[in-house]
Amino acid sequence: MFLLLVVTLMDKRKLEENLNEKLASDHFDVIAEAITPKTLGACITNTFSKAFEVSGYLRYQALQDRPDVEELKKLANSVEEFTTCLIDPLKTDTRDREAFGDSLDLIIDKAIEYNQGKFLSHPVVYNLLEKVWRGRFAGLRSRYIWKWRLLKLYSLLDIILFPFVFAILFFTHSINTWRRKSKAIELCFILNAIGKRGKDDFRKMIDCIRYMVRKIGVRSANYCLITFKKGKAFQHIRFDENELLKNGDELLLKKLDILARNPSVNCSPALHDDFDQASEAFENQAALGIKSEKVIILFTNDRTGSFGPQKGRLLLKTKYLTETIGARIVTVAVGERPLVEELELISSDKQIIRCPLEDLAKLGKMLLREVYEEDLYDRYLDYFTTPYFIFFRDNLSYLCLLGLHVAICLSPSVVSFSGLEWVISIFFAGRFLSEFKEYENRKTTKKLKKDTRHSEKHRRYVYQQSLDLDSPIEVDDFLSQMSFSTLGKYFIDRWNVLDFIMLVIFVVTFLLRMITWGVSASATGNRALVIAGYCYGLNTMILTLRVFGHLMEASKVTGTTHIALMSIIEDVATIFFQFLVGILAFSLAISKIYLAEDSFFSSEDKLEAKRGNMQCGSSGLYCWWVIIKHLCWTLLGVTELEQFNAGMETASDYLAQILYAVFIIFALILLVNMMIAVLSNTYERVQKNSLKEWSFKRAVTIRTYRDYHPIPVPLNLVSQPVLALRKGSNYELRDKLDNEILQKKEEALDSMTEKLKMIYFAKHGSTFPLSDESKVNTMLSETDRNREMCNQIVRQVFPDPNQADHCPVGRSAWKSQGIHIEDYMLTYVGPELCSSCKISPKEFHGARYKQPFSVDFPKFEVVVQEGGTERDVVVGVVRGKHDVHRAAGDVRHTVGYHACNGLIVYCSASGKQTFEGPVVYRGDLIGCTVGFDEIQDENIPIFFSLNGQIVARILVELGSDKLDLYPFVGMKHGGIRVLAKMCPGEVKYSERPQSSNGSDDGFGTMFSETERRMILYQTFDSVEEIKETNDALVQYVHDKISETADNVKKHRESIKSIESTIEIQNKKIEHIESTLSEILNIVKVKQQN
Repeated sequence: MFLLLVVTLMDKRKLEENLNEKLASDHFDVIAEAITPKTLGACITNTFSKAFEVSGYLRYQALQDRPDVEELKKLANSVEEFTTCLIDPLKTDTRDREAFGDSLDLIIDKAIEYNQGKFLSHPVVYNLLEKVWRGRFAGLRSRYIWKWRLLKLYSLLDIILFPFVFAILFFTHSINTWRRKSKAIELCFILNAIGKRGKDDFRKMIDCIRYMVRKIGVRSANYCLITFKKGKAFQHIRFDENELLKNGDELLLKKLDILARNPSVNCSPALHDDFDQASEAFENQAALGIKSEKVIILFTNDRTGSFGPQKGRLLLKTKYLTETIGARIVTVAVGERPLVEELELISSDKQIIRCPLEDLAKLGKMLLREVYEEDLYDRYLDYFTTPYFIFFRDNLSYLCLLGLHVAICLSPSVVSFSGLEWVISIFFAGRFLSEFKEYENRKTTKKLKKDTRHSEKHRRYVYQQSLDLDSPIEVDDFLSQMSFSTLGKYFIDRWNVLDFIMLVIFVVTFLLRMITWGVSASATGNRALVIAGYCYGLNTMILTLRVFGHLMEASKVTGTTHIALMSIIEDVATIFFQFLVGILAFSLAISKIYLAEDSFFSSEDKLEAKRGNMQCGSSGLYCWWVIIKHLCWTLLGVTELEQFNAGMETASDYLAQILYAVFIIFALILLVNMMIAVLSNTYERVQKNSLKEWSFKRAVTIRTYRDYHPIPVPLNLVSQPVLALRKGSNYELRDKLDNEILQKKEEALDSMTEKLKMIYFAKHGSTFPLSDESKVNTMLSETDRNREMCNQIVRQVFPDPNQADHCPVGRSAWKSQGIHIEDYMLTYVGPELCSSCKISPKEFHGARYKQPFSVDFPKFEVVVQEGGTERDVVVGVVRGKHDVHRAAGDVRHTVGYHACNGLIVYCSASGKQTFEGPVVYRGDLIGCTVGFDEIQDENIPIFFSLNGQIVARILVELGSDKLDLYPFVGMKHGGIRVLAKMCPGEVKYSERPQSSNGSDDGFGTMFSETERRMILYQTFDSVEEIKETNDALVQYVHDKISETADNVKKHRESIKSIESTIEIQNKKIEHIESTLSEILNIVKVKQQN
């Protein structure tokens, strides 16, 4: 029996703390049981952030010395797959995708910190990041390729020309701004604020209007403000009143303040009435002979829109305003999920403005551009602050710095500072300032101040670890703290590592040059100057890798190959270590052979025999170094025996030559071929995940240049301090504004996440998405569900003949809207079958049984035959006057069982209470029983069961009439079909006798002979479905076999390439064999002599 307490904020916090404790357990079963989509979605932290954190932590634990490493990796992949499936519905929903994009930056940083490459490579996230990356020019490359190429060509020159272009455009913009103030304009504001947040949104709309009045003034502009009053649209500020306001804007601002203190909130959108008033206002002005530019600015937070005749009237009125009167309509969408499609139809340029009302400066500037039209300065400013072009200019700055280093490398060293070195110093000073700014950007996370303490706790992998969960122990992990410190976040972008190394090398170089400049008089014999030259050369090498590597990685064509190359280099390092071990081992052995032989001869014998080619007589360390160099050159193909022919040959020479031959076989044959095999395997493995890895690197680059200073190095030495001083002057005000905007974004993100969770739970239930390994198990599970469906139908076909059913059936037995009813079958039709939906369409439709629950018929059963795509079915108990367009549990004193997510919702006088039960699937039997025998304190128990098992017991306030309890079935989308009926009573629900065959009483006697035949046909259909499922299972196995065969073919091709390499190596072996035969011939000749 599933009974859960009401979900509150404290419950969510405790649940998350309990989850964190279980995550730190050493037992995988405890971790796997704790981590489910339900628990991740029930935490106080946002579901995306929590899932990222858990997935990252599981991967971190998989790197530790644990026996369950593979299981942890699979669970981490399942959690990451959960986040990608969570945003799958946004692929087709434009409105939700745009709303999600407004809050995307809040979770992108988390996804990067926890290396969620799969989430970042999701098409929805990829496209939203593309819009951030290219800004307003996102669609330019696909629609006008020649314009895009011209813009990139100009960007090459812009790094030199932008100071002059910026100055000229700013001067013309200032002149245009001065001229605009004398331009006659009529501004009509329409404020459409509805819903719970209507009053708050209305005040913020007034604040935005107040900002625009201050910017435009009242001398050449007339204002009209239309909003709701006493049930209809009303002109609170009229055009003909503006003559009284020409002396100053104080009176107009005072009127706006009065409106803000008494907000007008619409009960319905009624935009056609608002535009009627706007049309009347403009017509009155035209009657007076006043000619001026006309602009309508519509603020709306409506999420429902207009329907039927209202929508047609609205479109006709907007067409009249734009074509006949000549007004331009600008739409501003407010709120979490605005009606994008309808606003685009209304807007003159088919575009809408989306910006938080809290950011008055940004929204006001966008509206001023629409009112006075955008000039070149505004467009250039957008271009200049676009992340893609900031990245372009930054790399051009790096190329300039690389060119200066190339010039330094090709010029001789001098003691005094040259002009090139001074320019390089200026570049590095600007680079240091730029990197410091980026470090500060990583330091300031986008988190509300009120949650700082909470976010600090969950930012690191520091969990309470103990075998006994009741007495956890705090464990502080230094490595995880370093990974998620500000420095760790800065170094997530690996190009920052190279930047940091370059800055350190330059500081060392600069200090050396200062010393040589102040102390030395000549470059001859100046070792410090030589080291400074080495540092310049090293920085040139790093700069070359930095510039061209980052440019290659930014492109999708070359980026995946570049990432694969980086991964291969990591594996080469492992093979290289094996080479070093081999060189060390053989060099020590050969050195000892020659040193031992050297001590055997006296100095006269050495002179007589002319020994000493290996030069081991002077020092053992020097002898070892000579042999190491020779072995290293051997690895590169230089195999010479002269080094081992030391005049008169002895047994030591023969032994050294044999060891040398063994080293050649070990290094050139075994290790080289092993390296080829490892690299082939690595390349195949990396290619499979190359898109995910590239998407992660791309997201890191976009995040970096999203917050990057737009003016390139070294000109940022002037601009960054100026902007820092301006920011410091109004820091507190800006900080407060940023906090308000972040709060708004977090609320929108939480709201969107809740909606996505509902869709996910309806589709996947409370389990993680299927992986390739679990698809077979899922097919078997689906077969079991089909078997359960057949069992339910069998109980319907073979009823108990002793039961009598006197309850009415058919359409006359139900009060319904949008539901087709035929005998016991209820099918969702929707607005087409609902009379009230012709005025205002609704998604949810229900049916209330006209006969209430009674002692004789206390039970109501529903079989889910088809659940559609989301299984959004509600079964419950309602009152006699219940509106069938509202779900059971949404209205006071009603309770409903939601099949899609398993939630049982009871709406009492004090508010909604939510209990959690199992998710319902196709073929399941839902039972709802009223316990008339267990009434206590004016409360009556309602029992919910699933397939005969009780899942919840809810106490409902009885009220004055205990017969005012009715069965209810609700549905929300097409494809849903259920069987529903009333069942006779029993002695007591908790003491219900079980039938001998173990089946439930219920559907036994509901069907006639004809109906039974129909159900029998349905049984055959279910059997066919089972066959189809089995066929799908067989097809899946065949697909896997074919996939395995393809992999075998690929491995065969790899083997062929290895064989070709081996053939090349065999030729080298033949060369080595000839060398060995020469050695043996020499040995034989020496033995004969």
